[in-house]
Order: sequence, then C-alpha cells, then structure tokens
Amino acid sequence: MTDEMLALAEENQRKAGVENVEWLRGEIEAIPLPAGTVDVVISNWVINL
Repeated sequence: MTDEMLALAEENQRKAGVENVEWLRGEIEAIPLPAGTVDVVISNWVINL
C-alpha cells in the first residue's frame, strides 16, 4: 500500500462517514495487532487476485 493509496482509503472512509475502521500498514503474515483483537482482515492483493 502506497501513501497515496492509504490517503485515498482514508478520504473515502471520511466521505462515507464510516467510523469503525482503522487502517494499518503491515504484512498479512505479521499483522501489527495483538492476537484476538481483529474480526476481519481484508488484503488488497486477495481482492485483486
């Protein structure tokens, strides 16, 4: 994810009025969150495939 992609995602989130989303930069193999704290992870690469 580039800085531009992250900025666009945050702008789209703001426009949609969505407040329960947090954007984090990381690798799917090492998600930068404590275990058991996430319900859903979406990877752009998976969507693109």
